[in-house]
Amino acid sequence: MSIWVNIFCQRSVESVRPNDLIRGIEKRLAVMTYLLLPEEEEEPASVSKRLKIEATQRGEPFRRLQIHYRTDGDQFLVMERWTNSEAVFEEVKEFLERLEKRSESAAERIRDHLRETIESIGIELKASDARSMGWPVAICAAAEIAERGDGIIHAGGSGWMVPSGNEVDIILAE
Repeated sequence: MSIWVNIFCQRSVESVRPNDLIRGIEKRLAVMTYLLLPEEEEEPASVSKRLKIEATQRGEPFRRLQIHYRTDGDQFLVMERWTNSEAVFEEVKEFLERLEKRSESAAERIRDHLRETIESIGIELKASDARSMGWPVAICAAAEIAERGDGIIHAGGSGWMVPSGNEVDIILAE
């Protein structure tokens, strides 16, 4: 079963390059590791040294990336970006439905944001990623994308977040 971290952006993040994401992850990783306490925690500096992000389509705008953070190069996080399309519309609709019964002011803020979404980015984690440094790496990558694209983050099992300096603020828990 996969766990998803979704970012809903109101500005395009097409210009984001792998090196931009690496820098964004590196600047947040120590703090987010401390805050998220992954079960299989590693030294953030060690993870940063082996961090590699590859576009699966050379020369194309940011569509699909592989985030390599493990010592085993065969396992990686997949980050995919969708733009003004039926896929974005359907995903927004699904998340709006999930929020229908929530009456908190943060829920209304999230609904307003979702209605203005033009791009959706998803990061897929396997259970082993969620137990390991994949969790803080994914949240750090999501925060960098959200910061650049006026985005909001939904992390499966955790809730809704927004970037805040080198951290994220949970604005609505699951």
